[in-house]
Amino acid sequence: MTEPPLRKQPLVRRVTRLDPYKPYILQRWNDGCRSARQLWRELVDQGYTYGESSVQRYVHHLRLETGTRQKFRRAQPAQHYLVTPERPQPLTALQLARVCMTDAGQRQAWHTRYLTYLCKKDETITRTCQQVEAFVTMVRQRQGDHFDAWLAEVQATGVPEVRAFARGLQKDYAAVKAGLTLAYSNGQTEAQIHRLKLLKRAMYGQAGFELLRKRVLHRDPPLPVKRRGSKAVLRLAA
Repeated sequence: MTEPPLRKQPLVRRVTRLDPYKPYILQRWNDGCRSARQLWRELVDQGYTYGESSVQRYVHHLRLETGTRQKFRRAQPAQHYLVTPERPQPLTALQLARVCMTDAGQRQAWHTRYLTYLCKKDETITRTCQQVEAFVTMVRQRQGDHFDAWLAEVQATGVPEVRAFARGLQKDYAAVKAGLTLAYSNGQTEAQIHRLKLLKRAMYGQAGFELLRKRVLHRDPPLPVKRRGSKAVLRLAA
């Protein structure tokens, strides 16, 4: 082989949670602000809900680019970067599927515009999104009485992938219909099984039944709260 193989699809840069705030950071960098903590505080005031580390890494990158790696004090305003609104990257197939399954009121504005644009271009995408949204609504609102009509519509007009999903549901029809209708859940049972497995792994599978029983019955008290940025994370002992 004399040449590398051609890529089947263009690479899509991974979208980070800091991307919507980068134009503001660049503008403040041009204004002379060099403090990552100060920038983070300003972003929090604008609705940024994550920790300071991402801002610190990005500011460190800016210091390397502008040759001010060791300078942390406020600098004179200068036009280091041309600030333009960043164009959102195209969504991958997995990201688009996640958008379809997200409640319409919780989608980002440009996600809604992007999905609307795709639906206008292709009727198959429109129909598939409607069927996915209908199923998600059934799950969230326990609308099991709509399940039969949804199955019939998918088998008649759905794409092969959605039809295969529907056939899998039909194999366990009674359980799926009950799950979409009744308020009962085995979530507590699954959670206790998960906790038991976690305890066994923490002891490397070497604990006998009596020790394991005591750890299950006599649970340790919660550990102190560890704060990350503006969010509080409660860590529970196993």
